[in-house]
Amino acid sequence: MPLLKTNGVPASDLPNCESWANGALRFNRVRFDASFFAPLTQAHRRYIVLGSAMVASRATVACAALLAAAVPALAHHALAAKYNTAQPITVTGTVKKIAWMNPHAHLYIDTQDGKSVVMNWDLEMASPNMLFLNGWKIDSFRTGDRVSVEIYPARDGSDRGFATKVKLTSP
Repeated sequence: MPLLKTNGVPASDLPNCESWANGALRFNRVRFDASFFAPLTQAHRRYIVLGSAMVASRATVACAALLAAAVPALAHHALAAKYNTAQPITVTGTVKKIAWMNPHAHLYIDTQDGKSVVMNWDLEMASPNMLFLNGWKIDSFRTGDRVSVEIYPARDGSDRGFATKVKLTSP
């Protein structure tokens, strides 16, 4: 039920309302027509109209603040700008180390192609918190473990990528 401060207007002068002890009014059936506003002075009408406008403007400001706060988060996670998400590849190698640091954990692996050329991959992963929530532990992978990793390779052609799936393979 809508509440309205009386500000000196007796409840008996307002249609379909009853007075509460705290000076507010409760309307049983609110009619927003001339008969509702007739007993109110110009100042009371302004109070009602501006009060609802203030609520609307506060909601607008809150929505704008939420949208503005989301923009930096979206800009930070522009995965497709740094990595080629259209052509994932799979690399198999040996774990060199895992760095559990914010904002993203890193998995370093050494791979070898057919010509015995060793490539040192720096694979970015999700945040440590997300990895923990998905079942990873500090000792899930240890130095020397053989892993197969599905990655989005770096657009600049370097030995970097974003790891999407990591699984242990047999030695």
